[in-house]
Amino acid sequence: MLKKLYLFIIISTSINIAAQTNIDSLFSVAIKNSQEKNYELAIEKAKLVIDLDSSRNDVRLFIANAYAWNNDYASSKQYISKVYADNPLNNELYDTWLNVLLWNKEYSALLKTIDTAQTNGYNNQYNITLKKALAYQGLKQYNAGINYLNQNSSLLDSSAINYIYLELKKSSSKNTITGYYALDFFDKNSPTPQHLAYIDYGIAKSRNIFIFRLNYANRFNLEDFQPEADLYHIFKNNHYLYANYGFGIKNDLFPQHRFGIEYFFPFGDAYETSLGAKYFIYQNSKATVLTGHIGKYLSNTWLSLRPYYTLQEGSNAFAALFNARMYANNQISYTGIELGYGNSPDDRFVYSQPGETIWLSAYKIKLERNIAIKQSNELRLGVGYVYEEISKDSFRNRYLFEIIFKHRF
Repeated sequence: MLKKLYLFIIISTSINIAAQTNIDSLFSVAIKNSQEKNYELAIEKAKLVIDLDSSRNDVRLFIANAYAWNNDYASSKQYISKVYADNPLNNELYDTWLNVLLWNKEYSALLKTIDTAQTNGYNNQYNITLKKALAYQGLKQYNAGINYLNQNSSLLDSSAINYIYLELKKSSSKNTITGYYALDFFDKNSPTPQHLAYIDYGIAKSRNIFIFRLNYANRFNLEDFQPEADLYHIFKNNHYLYANYGFGIKNDLFPQHRFGIEYFFPFGDAYETSLGAKYFIYQNSKATVLTGHIGKYLSNTWLSLRPYYTLQEGSNAFAALFNARMYANNQISYTGIELGYGNSPDDRFVYSQPGETIWLSAYKIKLERNIAIKQSNELRLGVGYVYEEISKDSFRNRYLFEIIFKHRF
């Protein structure tokens, strides 16, 4: 009798082990399918696991994640609700739930769910702080987010949380003052060093940003001033429109009038692009510049290409700028390189009459470093070199130095 009982126990145990092995193998296949981004097949396999073992809340949470990865947030939340009803104290539940609400941009629901998570003993303080800050940012409640992070300042050592903190500070600032100075000098000091500077004041109001600027140039023993205004209008779909107007005071270095308009919009996989045009009226000529740009983030690196096509008096000229910026732990601090070819009257680098330089060749490289100073300031330093044509087949060396300081308040 004892032998039969022992044999029954061995057989039952073996069957259970085999069944569990099959379930775990099936779940492993589902995980592999998800890693291959075959989410529908992953969900199908994971549902078979639930059919075989209805106690597997870990598999339900996997299904919730797979639905969310496939942008089916409604189905994802159905599985989250099942796990919550079964065990509201499950910590892994809140890891998934908070992510899904963030991905679906349900910021108000995210704040409420954080409270629920804390009530039920969820104590991942880093994740709570990060998600709450992102929710405040998404709701555009910038001051509430800043106050919250100030109360949890011990976590500002985290690069991700500090990044959001700086973004909140930046977004909450309605006004900015910027000062810029550039010095160009040449081989054998000929011509004499040239100076360019501006100061501007920016105001953010609702979906508009207004910037008022005064430019100053001292070149070729001439001085000139140019008042200028920029407008950025942000649409509800996060596209935005840029418009510009400026006029020269003496018209010795700056154009008599300059106009500009450009429309920016995202497309594809995290690309941003724009199309625009500029129009310049000088004392003895006019110029139209067609421009635009295409840019993309790759991890923490921003790449951008901006071409210029200038039409003047029936002739055309091409110029282009390429920028690469590698960001640190926030969206302010970066190291960048700029490569340029040609001249364009839209480039602050070119302020003499366009007919004198626009058709000549120029090759430019500039290195720059932008840093955050506390929460309200940033400083950018740049050094560069230009190999430029001054007359047909005659070149000279130009060396650049620039500094920009910006204060937000």
